[in-house]
Amino acid sequence: MTLYFQNTNSERRVIGHPENRAEAYRIIREFLDNHHYKSYYTREWTDENGETWVDVGSHTEFFIWH
Repeated sequence: MTLYFQNTNSERRVIGHPENRAEAYRIIREFLDNHHYKSYYTREWTDENGETWVDVGSHTEFFIWH
């Protein structure tokens, strides 16, 4: 799968190619640590296109994999 970070301007960039969901969350945690961002909750959903979205509390930036 491909894991993206989508910024406030809806621009996506690839941040990894995890083998599974657990590895995707490991990459997300590393990304957040590297950017000194503390997440107080995580919300996940899958849209009609089959992309899984992860909200870590920023409300405007997301992690997406498919």
